[in-house]
Amino acid sequence: MKLTKTLEFLSELPLNNNRNWFNANKTKYTEAIEEFTIFTNKIIQGIGTIDTSIANHSAKDCMFRIYRDTRFSHDKTPYKTHFGAFITPGGKNMLNAGYYIHFDAAEAFLAAGIHTPPANILQQIRHSIDINSKEFENIVQNSDLVNRYKMTSESLRSAPKGFSNDHPMINYLKLKSHTISFYPEIDIFLDENNIEYIVNNLLIAKSYISFLNASIISN
Repeated sequence: MKLTKTLEFLSELPLNNNRNWFNANKTKYTEAIEEFTIFTNKIIQGIGTIDTSIANHSAKDCMFRIYRDTRFSHDKTPYKTHFGAFITPGGKNMLNAGYYIHFDAAEAFLAAGIHTPPANILQQIRHSIDINSKEFENIVQNSDLVNRYKMTSESLRSAPKGFSNDHPMINYLKLKSHTISFYPEIDIFLDENNIEYIVNNLLIAKSYISFLNASIISN
């Protein structure tokens, strides 16, 4: 599905990130967000045929608002310059791992995992990696995953509390988030037949996401 209206709007927004321009171009925004909503629903439907944990969700459950929270930011521009959707059990506001789609005029990427979880959830994930290290290692070293995705999480400088620096999984235990990302060519998002490609690449991360969510639920 071509995201042409989405790209057109997001190409103009960074140079006109103010309320006057936005209100004068509200029709362009409406057309763009409607297009991205249809696109996201198609992606959810495709993923849901394999991952039933998100099968009953809609784009509304997963898409983020364009309006920025500027209360504690030096950057007072009112709008995000990208559209994003986080497809996860329970919807975008749940503290679960999931699939993420990011689209702006400069780049687009797919991601999976959980970003900066609270300390208690991060500890649960570390515990699960510790006791299921072989299973986790097999998942993150799967050739399909390695050939597409890269780890994009910051790490602690030293081992977290309760783990030694010589732990065989220390590089994963030190992570502050558990996220992986894949950067396809942006032209993929302008291809009429891109849904299957995007769904298939997101589903490569299904086992990774399932492991993380089982870690959270079971602890």
